[in-house]
Amino acid sequence: MPESQPWIAQAEKARAVERESGALAPEEVAASADAREAEDVLYRDWRRYSRFGWGTLALVLWMGAAAAASLIPAGLAEGQDGGVGMAVTGAVLTAGFGAVSGWLLWRLHRSGRAVTRALAYWVRLPWLRGEPRGRHPLYDGTTRAYTDPAVALRWSAAGVTGLLGAGGAALAVRGAMAAGSASAAELGLAAFGLVLAGGMLPTAVGLFTGIRRAVYPYSDPRQALEVKLGYGPPGPVPSRHAPRSTRTDADR
Repeated sequence: MPESQPWIAQAEKARAVERESGALAPEEVAASADAREAEDVLYRDWRRYSRFGWGTLALVLWMGAAAAASLIPAGLAEGQDGGVGMAVTGAVLTAGFGAVSGWLLWRLHRSGRAVTRALAYWVRLPWLRGEPRGRHPLYDGTTRAYTDPAVALRWSAAGVTGLLGAGGAALAVRGAMAAGSASAAELGLAAFGLVLAGGMLPTAVGLFTGIRRAVYPYSDPRQALEVKLGYGPPGPVPSRHAPRSTRTDADR
């Protein structure tokens, strides 16, 4: 969304400053007071149902490309004019469906990566500075992520996509193992599985990565574990650039 772009640009600028200086960006580059509003805008952008709809359309088109790919080896196995025509038709449909689906998935990947990277930065920023997480009466941001239907849909989509990719890979491996004696139908299934796995597995990885960035940016897992076990620094998660806890046994 247009309102997300300034927050994304500011987060990228802050990251560039941090890479050069080796420390957190100063307040004039990225203000902690803005983190709550940025979080809400970016989270709403990432969870939009329209994004989910475009992704679903892209995966349906990819499945169409996989189905069309199954016509290629079946047609070539026949070796007649009709078979060659079927193979050419399958190749054209595979290329067409695959090109449109791949373009959609690539656009969703690029925009989703930008949004979730910026979201994770703004959520973590106050905590990395050792500040309490701010609250704003107009924004609820990712605090509702675990009960949000849009996030549940993404979890389901990631799982189903991964299972489809694994099933396609199994079909491709089965076809490769029986390549010498496989029938035209079996070769078609192998081609279907190969194309299906080639699209579904990377998409599943991208979905799970986006969910991880959007839902789990709150704390450094190592320091969170230290706090839970009782020997880490108390209170908000401190800066990753700060020294480790110096609390004594008496403090514990």
